Amino acid sequence: MSSFGINRRHLKRIYPANPADIAPSLISRRMGHRPSIPDGRPVIARSNNCDKIIRAFGHGHIGVASAPKTTEFVSSLIADDESQPAAFAAGDSDTAEI
Repeated sequence: MSSFGINRRHLKRIYPANPADIAPSLISRRMGHRPSIPDGRPVIARSNNCDKIIRAFGHGHIGVASAPKTTEFVSSLIADDESQPAAFAAGDSDTAEI
């Protein structure tokens, strides 16, 4: 079964009041872009231009799954907590893993 078929099945289960069969002409498929950087690792770091700006982007297709750990990293940056692992920054190769 295609992912589209699986999604339709879940939609019917979650929203049973919706029509059982939706006309194909009313259905459109869309894909959102999932930004990432070339090494595939997210950027979670203070901005080089302003230390009051914390960047957390580039998670690609694992954004939702990475959110809890990203939150820990961002929280430690806000609190200036040195006990937390280093966050990712673009181009870093020896940083902590999410």
